[in-house]
Amino acid sequence: MNKYNSKVVFDYINGNEIIDYNIDELEDDYEFMMMVINYTNDKNMYNLCSDKVKTNYEFVKYIINKFKDELSFISGVADYFLENNKDDLKELEIVIIMHNLTKNKIKGFNKYKVLTDANYSTKLVELELIRQTYKDDEEVIDEMQMGFWFIIDNYNFNKTIMNFYAEKFIETIFTEDIPNLEEYLHNRFTKYEDLEIIGINNYLINIIDRYDSYLSYYIRCNLNILDNIKEQLNIIKIKWNNYIIKNESKKYHTMLNEVSEYLENHEEDCHFNETQILYYIGEELGIGEKIHHYEYVGIDYEDIISNLYIDKKQMDFEELKHYMAIKNIMMKVLNKKQSNTNNSTRNNGNNKSKILKINFNKNNE
Repeated sequence: MNKYNSKVVFDYINGNEIIDYNIDELEDDYEFMMMVINYTNDKNMYNLCSDKVKTNYEFVKYIINKFKDELSFISGVADYFLENNKDDLKELEIVIIMHNLTKNKIKGFNKYKVLTDANYSTKLVELELIRQTYKDDEEVIDEMQMGFWFIIDNYNFNKTIMNFYAEKFIETIFTEDIPNLEEYLHNRFTKYEDLEIIGINNYLINIIDRYDSYLSYYIRCNLNILDNIKEQLNIIKIKWNNYIIKNESKKYHTMLNEVSEYLENHEEDCHFNETQILYYIGEELGIGEKIHHYEYVGIDYEDIISNLYIDKKQMDFEELKHYMAIKNIMMKVLNKKQSNTNNSTRNNGNNKSKILKINFNKNNE
């Protein structure tokens, strides 16, 4: 039941005489001013509020959410609250809310990102201190993992804060330990559809679980936390085939360059014609047409193949040595994955805390 009836609210809005209440008293009551703003949808009513109301936590959250599209206005509301508030938890929640509303904006609101990043860095320090305190107790360190248990223990009553830290921990995993998610997935799946068959949520949660089981359990109950990383996956899906084509091109050009460099470095004792040895080995490996595609020199593929005169059976020992060296170069380049992505996600146990140490060190360089 409302503390004030609608007549009092309407009389205040219309400037009518109010018999039972003092104007200053009404403007000092956040519940009344919320009713006024709710009826009028006029943000300018905020200016009539007392300082007490402007620093009321519930009132400020109400204003920010009601006028969330008017960023300059709510930024002023939030900043006034932050300048005059002494409750760290309330301050953190307001900063997180403002960061979520402004993070995709180009100018003017970077301060909320700075504040949230600073808070996260502080938490990393706290977690590192805990880790150092118990560094000789393997059971504690193993159970601690990345440290999301600490977040649950301190903030389980506030979903806004919990979600913020969950997103930051996930960001840590997918920027520090898996910095190239596109490459990571291509190293593990031939087709994006194979990932979809497994289930994208399940796959991401299983990765996260290898770092922190408390975090993965929380995410299972709050799948929206995966939205940011799933947006990246959608982009990777769209670019999937182009990535394969570009990576193949990169591999073949690397292979061609390395073979050419080998022949140049051994020109005194290796007398193979470059085209002949490339296509001879290419035919053995079943990649002759691919070589022709990337090394095309204006001669039909069939003409090159029909005019191959190299024969391994007729090679002497020195020629066989160079033949094997060149073949190994070609096979090594073609079989090489894009790069050596950090594979600690496949580890468990003692390695679960590795990420946190990386972040702690970086934040204190």
